[in-house]
Amino acid sequence: ISPFFFSGKIPDSNLAGNGSNPAGNGSNLAGNGSNPAGNGSNPMGNASNPMGNGSNPARNGSNPAGNGSNPAGNGSNPAGNGSDPMGNGSNPAGNGSDPMGSGSNPMGNGPNPARNGSNPMGNGSNLAGNGSNAGRNGSNPMGNGSNPAGNGSNPGRNGSNPMGNGSNPMGNGSNPGRNGSNPAGNGSNPAGNGSDPKGSGSNPTRNGSNPTRNGSNLPGNE
Repeated sequence: ISPFFFSGKIPDSNLAGNGSNPAGNGSNLAGNGSNPAGNGSNPMGNASNPMGNGSNPARNGSNPAGNGSNPAGNGSNPAGNGSDPMGNGSNPAGNGSDPMGSGSNPMGNGPNPARNGSNPMGNGSNLAGNGSNAGRNGSNPMGNGSNPAGNGSNPGRNGSNPMGNGSNPMGNGSNPGRNGSNPAGNGSNPAGNGSDPKGSGSNPTRNGSNPTRNGSNLPGNE
């Protein structure tokens, strides 16, 4: 039987609570971790891992590696509305999105991960709960991707936060709002009633349109 059960002392390696464990270019916050505690974020190298009350070890933490991080409801990888970015791509779950290259893939009403968090790729960061930069409704852009959380970063509920070549709109639209669209760099992914322009083309949706370079009008929206 291991003496651990009789010593009454818990080993001190990388506590989840008040310690931090950086790996590669990422950081692993624990509970009320090193950088921010509670609702803060911890950017390291090219990636940041903000989570509900902390990143890695803790209750709502994430586990970053290299330039990507793994946000998850209460664990790592994705859970519920979290996302799991790896390298330059992310694997969203629930309402998250999976951005690859210069574009983003919105799901449900939000781009990257969940209602209140976002998860970019490559040099991006992982917001969760009350994210790092803006907070519950804020966003945390990193590198070439933007992460709107909750009700959007720039405009708000129906706004979007474009960064570099890709943008992640939240709510019902990006730039214009409920029925608008959000073009960014090489492509944007609006959610709800927005439009999804790619390069010089557009993908109009029910209530909004994004005309192409040569111009087009959708029926009912002239």
